[in-house]
Amino acid sequence: MEPRSLIINTRLGSMLYYTRQYDAAVAQLRQTIGLDPTYELAHAELAHVYAAQHRPIDEVRSEMVKAPTFATRYEGLGLGYALGVSGHTAEATRVRDALLARSRERYVDAPSIALVYTGLGDTAHAVDWLERAVADRAWSVGLLEVEPMWDRLRDDPRFRRLIEQLRLAS
Repeated sequence: MEPRSLIINTRLGSMLYYTRQYDAAVAQLRQTIGLDPTYELAHAELAHVYAAQHRPIDEVRSEMVKAPTFATRYEGLGLGYALGVSGHTAEATRVRDALLARSRERYVDAPSIALVYTGLGDTAHAVDWLERAVADRAWSVGLLEVEPMWDRLRDDPRFRRLIEQLRLAS
């Protein structure tokens, strides 16, 4: 592995995150940020880890502020999820409503909207949007089986059918 490659180091942090090795993911992503404090993807990924760990919302927000390019993309919607699970429902609802409004004007990655619904505890709408994502062939549906923020949906029969549908399609 190229020891100073930002993308490789970030994706190593991502793999640790997807395997629920949160402390190791945090350490790896912090190491990556140490190589280049302006590297936005590492900050966005660290925000995801913090959201999955249910860390204080200020820690999630602190990382997302450093990743403005990702603020309205799937990689950045850990904040909307984190707001919802941490009880900041009014703010999470505003994030969701802004995404819904934007989706009426241009393409918005459906899993981004589903992620905020998941944080708000609205499983039905979250899975509705994930079904749309599968139909749209959104790139991020490939993460449904591994993304920790979808763990809240894993017991839902519709979510399980989506996972099975994706396995059959691969």
